[in-house]
Amino acid sequence: MHANAALLRDAGVIYPSIGRHSGHHALVADWAKLARNFHVPEGGEAALRALVKDHADSDRTLFLSSEEFSRGHPDGRTDMALLSEIVSAFSEVEVLVVVKEQWHLLQSIYLEVSKSRQPMRLPELVEHACDTGMASGLWLDYGKLFDHLLTGFAAEQIRFVDYRSASSQPGGIVGFFLRHLSAGLDVADLELINDGRSNASPLALGSWAANAIAAPDTATKSLVNMASGAYTAEFGERPSCIFTRAEINAIRKRFDASNERLAQRLEKTQGTFRLSASPLSKDTVHREDIGPGFWLRCSRRLHHKWA
Repeated sequence: MHANAALLRDAGVIYPSIGRHSGHHALVADWAKLARNFHVPEGGEAALRALVKDHADSDRTLFLSSEEFSRGHPDGRTDMALLSEIVSAFSEVEVLVVVKEQWHLLQSIYLEVSKSRQPMRLPELVEHACDTGMASGLWLDYGKLFDHLLTGFAAEQIRFVDYRSASSQPGGIVGFFLRHLSAGLDVADLELINDGRSNASPLALGSWAANAIAAPDTATKSLVNMASGAYTAEFGERPSCIFTRAEINAIRKRFDASNERLAQRLEKTQGTFRLSASPLSKDTVHREDIGPGFWLRCSRRLHHKWA
C-alpha cells in the first residue's frame, strides 16, 4: 500500500506516509511507548487529528494500518475511547482486525523480534503466551482484544478477518483489501514488493538456529542466511516450524476455546466467523527434528567463512 500510495490516492483511497516507516506505527507511538525512531515531531495524536481534518469532510477513504493498535500491555494500550472520538468526524468508521491462528502469529512475532534483538527462549515464550494471552505486548487472546476495542468502538464498527481465508482469495491479502476498500483496482495494477511477499519472514528454523548460535547477541542477517542455507542443504524445501509438536498442541489447547467464544460473540454483528487452523504438513520440520547433521553443516559453513 505504501509503495502504491499515489495510485491509491487517484482511486480515492488515502494511505498516508507518516514518519520513517511504511506502516502507521507513529500514530500509536504516544500510547505504545515505541522507540524514538517510530515517533513524529508533532506526536501521534496531533498527526492523526491532522489526517482527520484533511480527509473527513471528503469522499475519500483514509486507510490506516498498524499492528501497534492492538497492543495489550497495560503500559502500551491504545486509548480506544480517544481514538474513536478523534475519527468520529468521518461519516463511516470501520475497525478491521486481521487475525491468524495463535501459534502462527507467535512464530511471526518471534521472527520479527529476532531481526532487532535476541528473542525469548522458545519454551519460555510458549509458557508466557499461554499464561498471559499476549506476546511482545500484542494480544493473542482475541476475545480480550475485542473487549478492548469495545471501550471505544461499537461492536457493529468492528470486523474480524481471518488471515488465511483472506489470503486464499484472488490477489491474496492485498486483493482482499483492495476489494474491501472499493478501490476499483486489481493486484495486477500495483507495483509489487518482493514479488508480492511484502515483509516476508526469514526461514523459521534458520532464524532460530542463528539465534542459538549468536546468543546472547542479536543474530546478524548473514548468520541467518548461513543457517538457512544449512537447513536447505539438510532438509531441502521442506517447510519448518520453530515449535515442537507438543508446543503447538499446548498453544491450541490454550486458545481454541477462547477462539470459539469470540466466534459466538461476533455472530451477532458480523455473521459467521471462524479462525482457520494454520495447517502443518506431514513433512514439516519441527524444532525437535533438528539433529547433529544440521549442526555439523552449520559448523562447516562457519569454519569456511571465518576460519
